[in-house]
Amino acid sequence: TNSVAGRVINKFNWLDWNAHELTGKFLAYPNRDEIPENIKENLIVELYSK
Repeated sequence: TNSVAGRVINKFNWLDWNAHELTGKFLAYPNRDEIPENIKENLIVELYSK
């Protein structure tokens, strides 16, 4: 728990992080371009449609 306690992690507008209490809050659904991960949705759909 101490590894995230002192970090500033509020880098997304759609998430709120309280490092002191180690709690987070989901504020809103992000737009696809606000998610930094390289996710290929078409491959996920293809996998689960088999």
